[in-house]
Amino acid sequence: MQLTQQLSELVDAISYILLGKLPLNLLSPTTMHNISQNVSFHLPVGNELLAGTRDENADLHYDLVKVAVI
Repeated sequence: MQLTQQLSELVDAISYILLGKLPLNLLSPTTMHNISQNVSFHLPVGNELLAGTRDENADLHYDLVKVAVI
């Protein structure tokens, strides 16, 4: 059952890539954290990311990206 699920996720990821999009499940929490830190460095003074840049907020970043995509 787990193998079937992983294969299905892989097929979905490849489908996204073929459409020129980045599937969310390809970004590890560490990568998401690094991206959020890099983005925050380029924000105008006084602005910040909604979920902040702490490691603990990685799940919130995923949720916000999903909402933006939908």
